[in-house]
Amino acid sequence: MLIRDVLFALVHKNHREPDINYALVEVLPDLHMERIFEDHQKLTEAILMWPTVSSNRLSFTKRFDKYNFFRTIDSNGDLTHTPDIEGNIYLKEKSRKSWKKHFCVLRPSGLYFIPKGKSKKDLVCVAKFENIELFFGLDWQMKFKSPSDFCFALKHPLIQKKSSKYIKYMCVDTKIEFDRWIMNIRIAKFGQQLKTNYLLMDKAMNIYRSSGRLTTVFTARSETPIEQQQQEKDDSFKNDRRTSILHSQYYEVLSNTSS
Repeated sequence: MLIRDVLFALVHKNHREPDINYALVEVLPDLHMERIFEDHQKLTEAILMWPTVSSNRLSFTKRFDKYNFFRTIDSNGDLTHTPDIEGNIYLKEKSRKSWKKHFCVLRPSGLYFIPKGKSKKDLVCVAKFENIELFFGLDWQMKFKSPSDFCFALKHPLIQKKSSKYIKYMCVDTKIEFDRWIMNIRIAKFGQQLKTNYLLMDKAMNIYRSSGRLTTVFTARSETPIEQQQQEKDDSFKNDRRTSILHSQYYEVLSNTSS
């Protein structure tokens, strides 16, 4: 089941006023981080990556930062191209509670930094976006001595233990910088899919607001373009295969992390 379908069902079951800002949030207390699921993602895929015994939880709540960027960019804008974003980001040093400022550059493939005294021809990879997700830091100033509270991380969802090797901890100085990096990392990862998500959710919530019937919402979902539905099926198939493959590597990764 896609996240958007879960949200429709939760709004209906809990008798909530339809609102595009509703989100499903994955909270990872042991890692002091959380992420907002994108509407096209699959809930089961995330849950399967949790340990058998876990303090992880899901939160159904309003998050205005989920689609806030559509209020700041041209609604007709093309999200297929990664914005040219660069600036200072603090990166947590491996196995230490210390942070070092780097000049970072966003590319379609991932996040990179320029070593001191070097040029953009000498980019060093911080994290590639394939198979990793964006998380927000929770109380990192106290836990990790981060320079500010505007923190985020990039990691594979399978990583459920603290790891300086497999989790990239990042921090910026201001809320404006934080919002800019978060928005553009999401665009780099998901592109036009974000706009599709926004339009589908907006349409479905409006239909539910006027009809009050969940079945009407799901009927509207089935009227999306055939190409889009097929792409979602293809993506789901690929994700299912990837999840199976990655689970076979899970214990090897955790073993390397603890060594």
